[in-house]
Amino acid sequence: MTRVVTGELHRVQRGRRKGFVQEAPPARLRRPARVAVMLALAHQMQRAIDRGELPDQAAVARRLGLTRARLTLDRTEDSSRADIPGCGAPTGDPADPR
Repeated sequence: MTRVVTGELHRVQRGRRKGFVQEAPPARLRRPARVAVMLALAHQMQRAIDRGELPDQAAVARRLGLTRARLTLDRTEDSSRADIPGCGAPTGDPADPR
């Protein structure tokens, strides 16, 4: 026996179970990518050091509850992105705007 269903059905997943409901599920909450959040935090930390609000990276690490090595590693990963214009270490070339 064949059943014909008219109307709309929306597929939902709860854990491993899948099913269908008549009402559309609510839109998923979109969040920024983790790398974007970490890069923004690195810029905020550097601005606080530049303004004199925090004396150095060790103070930032203490405030965030991180080790200095972990803080340096996160900042190195963010600043070593050569594929992003304006990021990375200066090359020493006067024509290079970095």
